[in-house]
Amino acid sequence: STPFKAGVTKYNPAFPLVNLLRDSTSFLFNGGLIPFGPDYIRGFKAVVGRTPAYDEAVKAGSLMSGLIENMDSMQAVNRLAGGHNVGAFTIRSAKDVALVAPRLVRAMGRGIERANVVIEETPRVGRFLAGQRRGETVLEAGVAGRDITVDFAQFGTVMRTVDAIFPFANPAMQGLYVSVRTIKTHPFRSAAIAAGFMFPTILARANNMRFETSEKIPDYLYQNNWVVQFGEFTDENGERLPLYFKIPKGPIAGPATFPAEALFNAARATEDRSIVELLAVG
Repeated sequence: STPFKAGVTKYNPAFPLVNLLRDSTSFLFNGGLIPFGPDYIRGFKAVVGRTPAYDEAVKAGSLMSGLIENMDSMQAVNRLAGGHNVGAFTIRSAKDVALVAPRLVRAMGRGIERANVVIEETPRVGRFLAGQRRGETVLEAGVAGRDITVDFAQFGTVMRTVDAIFPFANPAMQGLYVSVRTIKTHPFRSAAIAAGFMFPTILARANNMRFETSEKIPDYLYQNNWVVQFGEFTDENGERLPLYFKIPKGPIAGPATFPAEALFNAARATEDRSIVELLAVG
């Protein structure tokens, strides 16, 4: 499954945005900290600048547990491209011509990889710094930083085998475990944050109801995404179809908004729009 996982992460230019949404949501839900707030910004500055605070977070064990950092997908591309050296492309022989494509892939992959590593490390370092600000010990802050998002380095023998067959099975299980633990530890905070995820759900659904073609958007897309329709178009067969974009919910907002999405899907079949008013008032 490694080539598939690399294709949708390290070599996917859109994945940094998905990664950012997922980790910032975890920063809020698991840490009770404001995404892109002061602690988040301090973490970002420490990661980008490799400051002493970053070194302290590394020594405390807050890092090396992200998705990209635990993936060895670059090895095959490096071998194919002719080693690990990265620099200007030199065309001196037929072999160099043949290696242009894999070298371009390697360069693109390294750029996306650097962006993803910064995105994954920022909330961990931010939580570590927030813990120190709160008076936690280095060990407490380090563990909290590692657990602020999904710990991709936490593998058992069984899950390592399962994840090799079913890509991303382990992150799904780890995300569920972290969410359940957070709900158990902070039930009221978790309920308040989960309720907050309802607002974009209601707004997106209310917006989509303005279009008759919104009924043609598959129900399954709403489970893991906020689907926002912005127009309609006519295909070559003369059929009117929806134009929309998707905003990934992540492993926390997805389950939190599932009941509302299920109600909207049921109401859509009967064209009952009272569910918008019910959820908005509730």
